[in-house]
Amino acid sequence: MLAPFLLFLNHVVGEYGWHLDGHYANFTIDDPWLTDPYGALNYRGLLDQMDRHNFHTTIAFIPWNYNRSKADVVALFRAHPDRYSICIHGDNHIHREFDSYAVNPLDVQAREIRQSVARMDRFHGLTDIPYDHVMVFPHGVAPLDTFRALRAYGFLGTVNSLDVPLGEPFPDDPEFLLRPYTTNYAGLLSMLRTSAAVPIPRTDIAIQIFLGNPLLFYAHHDLFERGIGAFNQIADMVNQMQPDTIWAGLGETIRHTYPIRRRMDGDYDVRMLSTEIDLSNSGGSGAVFHVEAPEGLSPEANVTVDGASAVFELDAGSSALQLTIPAHQTRKIRIVSNGGFDPRREDIRKRSLYVYALRRISDVRDMEMSRFSWGRVIVAAYYGGNAQEWELALEHSRWLMLLCGALLGVLYLWRRSRHRNVSNVGSKK
Repeated sequence: MLAPFLLFLNHVVGEYGWHLDGHYANFTIDDPWLTDPYGALNYRGLLDQMDRHNFHTTIAFIPWNYNRSKADVVALFRAHPDRYSICIHGDNHIHREFDSYAVNPLDVQAREIRQSVARMDRFHGLTDIPYDHVMVFPHGVAPLDTFRALRAYGFLGTVNSLDVPLGEPFPDDPEFLLRPYTTNYAGLLSMLRTSAAVPIPRTDIAIQIFLGNPLLFYAHHDLFERGIGAFNQIADMVNQMQPDTIWAGLGETIRHTYPIRRRMDGDYDVRMLSTEIDLSNSGGSGAVFHVEAPEGLSPEANVTVDGASAVFELDAGSSALQLTIPAHQTRKIRIVSNGGFDPRREDIRKRSLYVYALRRISDVRDMEMSRFSWGRVIVAAYYGGNAQEWELALEHSRWLMLLCGALLGVLYLWRRSRHRNVSNVGSKK
């Protein structure tokens, strides 16, 4: 019933109705650090698929791994920023790291957010690879006050399989159902993503393209157990339906997620949903843009346009910035706020034996067990969601977890020893 009305409305209103700047899409892989291969993921092989099928991959990177990157993969990312990008995936990635405050209090979650930024700054210093201040929460979305903390510490937004904070009701606004993004919660841009590991109906993608919504997909490394081209079908489907699709990192996608409409006087109204946008004038002549500030803009915030200071003025009851942009040019609007913390003062050391053991167990799960058929079955069950309960129980029993880690470590060393012995025998022959 709604489709005919939307078709009519889109035809009649055109650019005078609210719409987004372009058609953007992204594919994110959760968890891997920069080593090749990482389980079933081969970075060079995936790059070849991206070049052939035209898509972009973001690695949702666990900050704990900030100093583990391998030089060859670092060089690959630096050489291909049009294909690879990085965003933040938790901090230590301890199951529901940003769960309810009864499990993990707000002050602890805020400290982990600060530490994640400090670790990613160090990652950038070590690798010269930029990263997007976009949070993908591990295993589930966080509560509302954690959204506030993300915004206070300068995050552009958060991207998850649910865009409503833990424990909060869904909005009753009908428009919420038509958009995979919202700023209804603490003013932070929260975006919805879709699993690429399960079949996605063509009609679902077609509807999102018609509505002009960004298309965000995600998976884990085990997707590529089907082959390194496992995502190609989805990418091809998107590109065929909308040839103008721009595949980009999550940061760039967010910077172009701003509603815009033409006014009767020829100017444009723009709504900032995040603290950074790249505002483009795609028209053939210069135009005036009236940019509405994001919700809850702090008076102390530092606003710049292409690096020069700017000020949002009160206009029709809201804060607005007026810009004249020549044809085919872009203005970078930035609102800088970091909650008053200095990442250089944060402790980024890996001081927890518990976290160290958990991360090593995860490495064995993803990088060693995936080499065996029985291991792939277990890994598939884990990522399919069937192992979440026992993993949580394991994490709550630290001694049991450390014992499992020791056993897996012994298995790993035994395998390496066998491989070394076989290699030595072969060399003697």
